[in-house]
Amino acid sequence: MSFKDVVNSLSNAVGDLSSLSVETYTGKITADIKGSDGQGVIDWEKLVNEAKKDAGGVVNLKLASKFNVDGDATLFIAEGEIPNDVRVAHDSAVHAGQAVRADLMELVSDSIKKL
Repeated sequence: MSFKDVVNSLSNAVGDLSSLSVETYTGKITADIKGSDGQGVIDWEKLVNEAKKDAGGVVNLKLASKFNVDGDATLFIAEGEIPNDVRVAHDSAVHAGQAVRADLMELVSDSIKKL
């Protein structure tokens, strides 16, 4: 791998790793989810947007977490009770995202050390 490749990889990784956002929704969505090849596929952004418009469902944002690379965080917790299973799922997604980012940073670091 050339130095230019490493720099490009680092640039891409930093851009992707500059923040971690996790949003957790609850609700009911009635939608037929299929890709053009007939296989099951979920376009999450489209699914939530369509449900908000009128796809026969309702979605409610319960928890949202955004962590910046500098350590700053922005958190949202909806009013009312947050079911424990929703909180556990959200926390698990945050931890998984943090672990993936740490592994990617280690991979980039190892690539630089091999130069």
